[in-house]
Amino acid sequence: RHFKDDLVFAVGPSILPLGKTPVPKTGIGRSTGRYRFGYIKTQEEKYETAEKNGRLTQASHSFHIAAGAYDKKKYLELGGLDPLFAPCYWEDTDLCFRAWRRGWSVVYEPGSVIHHKHQGTTSRVFTRRQLKTIMGKNRHLFMWKNIFSGRYLAQYFFFLPFRLFLPLLKGDIAPLAGFIRALKEIKIALAKRRDEKRMAKRSDKEIL
Repeated sequence: RHFKDDLVFAVGPSILPLGKTPVPKTGIGRSTGRYRFGYIKTQEEKYETAEKNGRLTQASHSFHIAAGAYDKKKYLELGGLDPLFAPCYWEDTDLCFRAWRRGWSVVYEPGSVIHHKHQGTTSRVFTRRQLKTIMGKNRHLFMWKNIFSGRYLAQYFFFLPFRLFLPLLKGDIAPLAGFIRALKEIKIALAKRRDEKRMAKRSDKEIL
């Protein structure tokens, strides 16, 4: 029913962990996005499954969804999931962020439920360090491609040295490795950035 609104791009469900017995008492609902210390922080709100007759009956906007139903015409207009973020992470956030940018909306529908095994595929293919490196790479690519605010970018560059080099003191090379991998694709990200700017109807602050 949400797609009766021409501005709705996607609708996402409540998410319950797969394979948990008995049925878990908490699940993941809508997501929010905030800008803190130079990065966008996404957070999925947890809810009590026992509240199905209360708060869970209310649909609301969501910053992004990782699973759900999409308006096919709008999805194709956006070009779908961007292969820049292959093999995983941030591609769904990028897709929804671009939809918000164009004046569309993303909706959380608690009446729909899926069961999902977190990292069910990626944990079998990649090590934890590899996943952290991939996530770091794509976080930078997302910033370079999608963030236009001068204030937000100033924060990003200010905190960047701390994020890259402080982890080295603990022997964690993944943040620096991810940044180096992102640099190899910076030209692609900046080209896509120019395309997104031409289509923009909302600012970063309005979206967040």
